[in-house]
Amino acid sequence: MVVYASSHISVMYDYVSNKQWILQGHANSIICIYVSQNKKWLVTADKGKDSAVIIWDTYTYIPIQTLFGASADGMTAIALTPDSKYLATLSASEYQEFSLWDWTVNGEKPLISVNLKPLYGVQNYIYFNPEDYNQIVTNSESHVIFYQLVERSLELKWFCPGLTDQDFNVPVGKYSQSIFQYMKNRALTATSLGNLVIWETQPSHVEGEITYVANKKPLKIIKLVTSGINVLSVMYNNIVIGDMEGRVSFFNQKLMLMHRYSNFDLGPVNFISFCPLSKDIQHPEKYPRSCTLGGEPFISPDFILSSTNALCGFVKAEGPTITLIMKDHGSIVPAIVAHPYRPYLLTGCHGGFLRLCDYEKKTVLSSRQFEDAMIQCCVYSPDGFYVGVGFTNGMIYILDALTLTNQDSDIHHYCSDCITHLAFSAHSRYLAIADSGYAVCLLRKEGDTFQYIGRYRSHYQPIRDLMFREIFQSSVPLLLSLGEDRRLVEYNILPDNAEGVQLLSVDRIEQSAIPLCMTFYPSFTKEYFILTVNNEYKYKLYNSSTKMCRLTILSPTYGSPLTKVIVLPKGEADANSRYMAFITTDKIGLQVLPVDGNRHKSTAFIAHPDGVANIAASYDGKYLFTTSRKDASLHMWNINISALEAQVKLGGEDLIPFYELIEGGREGEVFHDLEKYFYYSQLRCSGIDSMETRPVTTTITITEIPFVLRAMGFYPTEEELANIDNEVKFTDYVETETFKDSINIGDFLKLLINHRPLVPPSTEQLKWAFDTLATCDDDEGNPCLLTEELLDILQAEGEHIKSDELCEILAGLSLPSKTDYDDDTKTVPRLTEEELTVKICKNLPEYISAPEFASKLLGLRNLEFSE
Repeated sequence: MVVYASSHISVMYDYVSNKQWILQGHANSIICIYVSQNKKWLVTADKGKDSAVIIWDTYTYIPIQTLFGASADGMTAIALTPDSKYLATLSASEYQEFSLWDWTVNGEKPLISVNLKPLYGVQNYIYFNPEDYNQIVTNSESHVIFYQLVERSLELKWFCPGLTDQDFNVPVGKYSQSIFQYMKNRALTATSLGNLVIWETQPSHVEGEITYVANKKPLKIIKLVTSGINVLSVMYNNIVIGDMEGRVSFFNQKLMLMHRYSNFDLGPVNFISFCPLSKDIQHPEKYPRSCTLGGEPFISPDFILSSTNALCGFVKAEGPTITLIMKDHGSIVPAIVAHPYRPYLLTGCHGGFLRLCDYEKKTVLSSRQFEDAMIQCCVYSPDGFYVGVGFTNGMIYILDALTLTNQDSDIHHYCSDCITHLAFSAHSRYLAIADSGYAVCLLRKEGDTFQYIGRYRSHYQPIRDLMFREIFQSSVPLLLSLGEDRRLVEYNILPDNAEGVQLLSVDRIEQSAIPLCMTFYPSFTKEYFILTVNNEYKYKLYNSSTKMCRLTILSPTYGSPLTKVIVLPKGEADANSRYMAFITTDKIGLQVLPVDGNRHKSTAFIAHPDGVANIAASYDGKYLFTTSRKDASLHMWNINISALEAQVKLGGEDLIPFYELIEGGREGEVFHDLEKYFYYSQLRCSGIDSMETRPVTTTITITEIPFVLRAMGFYPTEEELANIDNEVKFTDYVETETFKDSINIGDFLKLLINHRPLVPPSTEQLKWAFDTLATCDDDEGNPCLLTEELLDILQAEGEHIKSDELCEILAGLSLPSKTDYDDDTKTVPRLTEEELTVKICKNLPEYISAPEFASKLLGLRNLEFSE
């Protein structure tokens, strides 16, 4: 059984039966793992906000004790005493705290704690003296600290001896790990230069009846190996060292070499764990010879070691033999894709390692190592015969989907920019490529190879997504690319006898938001849509032919916008139900389709606390796969649709889920205001001065929507109003072929919730605008504009404001109204247009800054602007 961490989960892996047990409980990536000497207890600790230390029972896989809030910033190291009575922790705060916990009795408060100074470096290793649990050593890369616990008085004394390169005229190196020697008051610390520092107790430090053996000083430095030492451990009476050259060396207590394993070929050793030594050694002659003059058999227990290359091996000392039990990616895994009709998963990492696995049987089918190349993305052809692999150096390989081999003609190199996206057409004939140079390249299958057609630089900011659109009764698809420049670009693929990529259309689909991803929306009607997601938490549906925005919907809000979406295949049980998987910065989630803004129709969980790099879905829609942005972890998720559907049912029907999204709900002031505005809008339409009986309804005309939206505090742009107008008018057009000219209060509530900004405009945005446009500074150093320049910008840039409209707006903002007079009976004087213009100019300052714009024009007087 092997225990390891993968992002925020710990995994117990039985490498004999090839089974895993997943232990979930942390909100941040696990930093340290410790297993008790009797293998009964597993301790895990993370680092970050809401951190925890969890003690697990390895027999039942159940958490026995959880230390919440042991440190606000998490831990850097943990350790148990050999009898598992006490737990030692080192916090990750700036002023580190070393604590001892009697964890079986009290998980709320440590038994004793001491604060360490930052000048001692970040202490990241703890070791208990197995002969005297009251003696403890910790080390950082620069300092070693020795502790001694006085149990009678619960006092913890600590000492930090100094050591420099000049003390012994020897470069020391960075400290890695420390241990205590058996039967001696000495400690050993390994360094990155292959040295071993020997610390000896200073016998003079006595207080009362207590001799503090923790008060140590450096005795000597011994060069044990030629490379850096990563692991320093104790195996019975032997001292064990694992170094950067992949060797495992055994020394006796006199630091004489007893045996060395040097042919493992696993890479730099970063962990060693020993099995219990068998009491019945039947064939000592099968053990390797020791390095002594007599050459006696060197009998040691079997052990497991891992390397920084993500390799893990089991060493059987009798023989000796080594069995590779794990071979994984050694760097981040940005490339991940599932086979279109088989339970296969292909992953590629920045280390150039490409691996094909059967995710149901948990076996590796094939792999390939690319030298001096970093894999960035990969894609299967829909027929399952080919794999496209993109590299950071601009190379594209087209491989056999099973053997991962290729012909020389299937290596393409048309740019030096990183390949960011790959997409096959539905019939596997075309392969589209997007790179970090904002260009799109196209390959076409000719016989058994793919030929270059053309390349087009159609964006001026990074491309976020790439896909083909199939045309009815046509064998040639159209190609679409979406960029951070807010452009949705459509390309025409020329006939077989022509070369090149032709630009068909360019549509700017956003005003201020940045689109992050897109996909084809499942057909719930006769109309076909492209779904996009932007950084302002909005889904948008565009007609695939006209590119008209037909629907804007609030997307799931789980701390960060959605960065990628995948529509899952139809399920066998209910073909009418459709679902979509998504990822955010650190979460994975599911969305019930069709989207409508109901927050109960989505759910999300932490996938990788340090960031999700990519997501893939199995061909049958049963599993999802995610990879991390910061480490080599790969997670496989089982999809439970019934739990999500139950959540939707419990959330309520009709408008109940939407009432929860407004302040006060159905009976709150916001909804009551909406009702009043609806009634007032009906009065406006029928004539304020009319004395006839008025019918009271729950609908208003489509022309009244902008006024009610503004009355509710949402001020849409003209483009947003045009999208809203299209959304309402075309609601039933496909079925009825008639335009809708009114909206009821329920649909208006959904419209308001889905269109209004999730995050209201902030002072930071206003300050950024003035920082960008400013031509000078005011007396206080604030960036500012000439008022005349500001008025010119409002009329010439963005959505142009006509001069008469601008005059009307400024009059309302800068001139006194009836509420500005103390006497309510006094009327506001009526002015001519010329007098109005002069009055406005007098009330506006010559220069205007962001604070003045907010306070004097907008009337927002209590806003705080950060420097």
